[in-house]
Amino acid sequence: MTRWIVLTLAATLGIASSACAGSIVTFEDFGLPPQSYDNNAGPSGQFVVDGNQFNNSYDATYGSWSGWAISSMTDTTTPGYTNQYSAITGSGANNSQTYAVAFTFGQNADPFNPAGSYINLAPGATPLSVQVTNTTYAYLSMLNGGSFVHKFGPGDYFLLDVKGYTGAEGTGKQVGEVDFYLANFLGSNSYIINTWQTLDLSSLAGAESLQFGLSSSDNNMLYGMNTPAYFAIDNLVLGGNAVPEPGSLIMMALGLTGLGGLAWKRRRAAAGGLPSLGWSCRRCTGRQL
Repeated sequence: MTRWIVLTLAATLGIASSACAGSIVTFEDFGLPPQSYDNNAGPSGQFVVDGNQFNNSYDATYGSWSGWAISSMTDTTTPGYTNQYSAITGSGANNSQTYAVAFTFGQNADPFNPAGSYINLAPGATPLSVQVTNTTYAYLSMLNGGSFVHKFGPGDYFLLDVKGYTGAEGTGKQVGEVDFYLANFLGSNSYIINTWQTLDLSSLAGAESLQFGLSSSDNNMLYGMNTPAYFAIDNLVLGGNAVPEPGSLIMMALGLTGLGGLAWKRRRAAAGGLPSLGWSCRRCTGRQL
């Protein structure tokens, strides 16, 4: 009987452990060869990774896209639009080969806060963290300036905002927002991000989708943001279903233990070690087990 209780408690803890188990979404399974990218998810309009949907819109006429692209590009030196798929780190997080690039200027975007990149999370998943960095295109434009962008200096910033929603692709109720400066010249410690940084998303628990947007201090009054609306992500960490409350776990364990004890008594009764648990036995002995 003692052994049964131990096994029951172990099983209950196993249930709790599996309930909180999650996953780390990487992009290695795409099998991209080195120095390549995929900016066209096809008619479905989404790349699907472990049940999570990354939106993608591709225009075959112009070869343009928005939402997400998958990349293994490593060019950290070439400036301009022709190098829009490279992370400034030269690799994915932890020196992996593959990562995702977001271009947030989707259809009907707010030109001063384009936010056309979404992730619809797999059923039951909750966001915990994600690693982010600049693309080479955005980084070099802020570092050196260019034809339509100015070199970043005091007062400049490039801000990523991540909003969680209860519905798909930014619909439903907003549950929270997490902001992260990809470049920040607002204080004395000025910087432009050129390494992978971990962004805590745990405050967006309960979100079914994540919407990614960008804003910048470098804007055109008519056309909106001048800074290229790109960034890169890797290693999206997701939690599983919520862990049952401690009281629920205790009740579960007691219930399973009780069922185990009943089965133990029945086996003993069948072997002659205990009276039968049937009605006829209780009527004959005058006591109830």
